Amino acid sequence: MPECASCVYLLPSKSGIVHGIDLGGATTNYVTWENGKWMDLRSGTLPYGVLNKEMEFHDLARLIAFDLMKHMWGFNGPVYTMGGTAEILAVALREYGLKDVVSIEEGVYANAKSYYTVGRLLSKKLQTQR
Repeated sequence: MPECASCVYLLPSKSGIVHGIDLGGATTNYVTWENGKWMDLRSGTLPYGVLNKEMEFHDLARLIAFDLMKHMWGFNGPVYTMGGTAEILAVALREYGLKDVVSIEEGVYANAKSYYTVGRLLSKKLQTQR
């Protein structure tokens, strides 16, 4: 499961098909949720990240968009970017024709916030089971 999968808890809406992209240093994680549920076959990790010195950032964004189309993404729902590159990645992806791309608010903290939320939910669940 890609590390950005828990970011579903930060989305303004969980209805329908929603995509997430987290461009990291060495890899790029991508995830698809349908009505708030993670879709395994449409989620995964691409083997390149922002620290790839052989590529300019916009070329990297174009490669991400192309590869995600190969991984069964029809971009038939909003795409949320997260992580330290969330805002600049959203701008670059819009330049390549992806219209419904938005960066998650405070994207650099998205994974930490979502893990915290998951931890709180699990803690409440465990307390009610006692």
